[in-house]
Amino acid sequence: MVPQGITEANLDIKAQHINEIESIAGWGINKYILNGIGFYPDLKSAPGDLDFFEPKEFFGAGGFTVRATIISQKLCLLLVKNKVKGLSYEPMTC
Repeated sequence: MVPQGITEANLDIKAQHINEIESIAGWGINKYILNGIGFYPDLKSAPGDLDFFEPKEFFGAGGFTVRATIISQKLCLLLVKNKVKGLSYEPMTC
């Protein structure tokens, strides 16, 4: 499965979520290393019409850089209801 796209909505990343912010000058991005405590940061606004998407923000440490893959509750319930196999779901926690 391929995400529908990257949402224009920003994640509401607060200081309490972050262990470190790494600036990647060559790419012009900041990469967040979350502390793993509590829930994943909320989106500041709705992701539009996307049910399977990635946020604009990057995560990872060292040479590892990734965007999170997020599905809506609506899509999750539909996949579970139709017993789609080979997928695992977990609440958005750090």
